[in-house]
Amino acid sequence: MQKPLVPDNEPARVKILRDLCILDTSLESPYQELTELACDLFGVAVSLVTLVDEQRQWFKANTGLDVSETSRDVSFCAHAIVDGQPLLVEDALKDERFYDNPLVTGKPNIRFYAGIPLTLDGEHLLGTFCLIDTQPRRLNERDYKRLQALAKQAEALLRLHQARNEAQQANAAKSEFLSSMSHELRTPLNAIMGFSQLLQASAAEPLSVKQSQQVEQIYRSGEHLLALINDVLDLAKVEAGEVSMQREQVELATCIRQVIALLKPMADKYKVSVIADDLPSLTACVDPLRLRQVLVNLISNALKYNRPQGSVWIEVEQGTELCIQVKDNGVGIAPEKQAEIFTAFNRGGFEQSAIEGSGVGLAVSQNLVEQMGGWLRVHSEPGNGSTFSLCLPAKVLVAPSTGS
Repeated sequence: MQKPLVPDNEPARVKILRDLCILDTSLESPYQELTELACDLFGVAVSLVTLVDEQRQWFKANTGLDVSETSRDVSFCAHAIVDGQPLLVEDALKDERFYDNPLVTGKPNIRFYAGIPLTLDGEHLLGTFCLIDTQPRRLNERDYKRLQALAKQAEALLRLHQARNEAQQANAAKSEFLSSMSHELRTPLNAIMGFSQLLQASAAEPLSVKQSQQVEQIYRSGEHLLALINDVLDLAKVEAGEVSMQREQVELATCIRQVIALLKPMADKYKVSVIADDLPSLTACVDPLRLRQVLVNLISNALKYNRPQGSVWIEVEQGTELCIQVKDNGVGIAPEKQAEIFTAFNRGGFEQSAIEGSGVGLAVSQNLVEQMGGWLRVHSEPGNGSTFSLCLPAKVLVAPSTGS
């Protein structure tokens, strides 16, 4: 038996394979469907998506074999990754490289093999998409092109896996950085706010009116910065998947009225009326803390981006889905900006306005709603206000409550 040679770029090849973080993962239907299609299309007993590491060939997809890996020494695929050319073995018993291979002389009794090398960069070969049969066979030109097309699909799936890993790693690194920096900023900021309060409260050395106003401005700026840091921390936790959901039965009308009461000082500040009449008595199985967090964000936005003497209406509609709608008659959002407002740090064109905000709240809210099985929608017309709909699937409804 001829053992497979080792590629010249073996260390770099193995590193790419390891960095892919795919070895020993579970079977996935997109890969498996390719091998099942290959068996049906070519009428062979076995089709595999194989990946070759230092000691073995491991099967990411496996149709027709009852094992998940074999030794690299006896692997046909390990031969295919050496020179980058397709490996076609029409009759293994007549091939001096394989006639005494244990996979030929014993189970699975390989006679025919056709393998197309798989690569992510065109240089480092990671494994193959292959066909195996127990009878000698020959591929015609049409069959060969079909096999190449299936191998390209397998490569596309591997690239998708690679891109997903890179995105997850980048997102985790970003979230870790944001969380670390936010914690680092909170300590000096809290100190500044604390000193501001001490200065204002000093009876021994009272401040002048002007000094008092300046210190008050320092404190208010600190509050604003602290709110921004908290927003960033929320975003980091949400993106890192560190937010847990504690579902329980929540009476929606009561929850909405609690949030309205909480935001009454803000409504008074902006001289905006909040109207929530005739709310139906519905109970939903959601996380009450997260639901309130989302409602606070939606209603506070409706207050801030409104106009003096404006109004905010809160309604609940039940149909194929349950929607809590927050409507306002404020400035509205330009159509081209509406698709962007659920992106972190995007404020829909209001970045240069005097209205304070980080542009993080809607991104966090959307993520929280999705974790509760729902979604956020927006409809807005510039000059005529906006409607944000917090929609939940009807299955979260428990039963009509007795009122609130």
